[in-house]
Amino acid sequence: MPRILISGYYGFNNAGDDTVLYGIVTSLKKHQPSLDIAVLSNTPQETRELFGIPAYNRWNLKEVSQQIYSSDLLVMGGGSLLQDATSPRSVIYY
Repeated sequence: MPRILISGYYGFNNAGDDTVLYGIVTSLKKHQPSLDIAVLSNTPQETRELFGIPAYNRWNLKEVSQQIYSSDLLVMGGGSLLQDATSPRSVIYY
């Protein structure tokens, strides 16, 4: 079964970004119910409980690397990921 890892600004209590994540997960599962979907999150436990998918700490570089390498596809979703208006670290992270 293909594994998809989703990266974005998730787990920061931002309703807009969490809505984007919900849309991505729902759409993927609708078209391919057998997909194994996981997400990188600022608050993995909360994201797991909210979306019912595995979530991993986006700040743990070892964990992020492991999850990327064990995935077939990396989806980077959300609005304004590549910007430096809120912080120059956004560009460096993504």
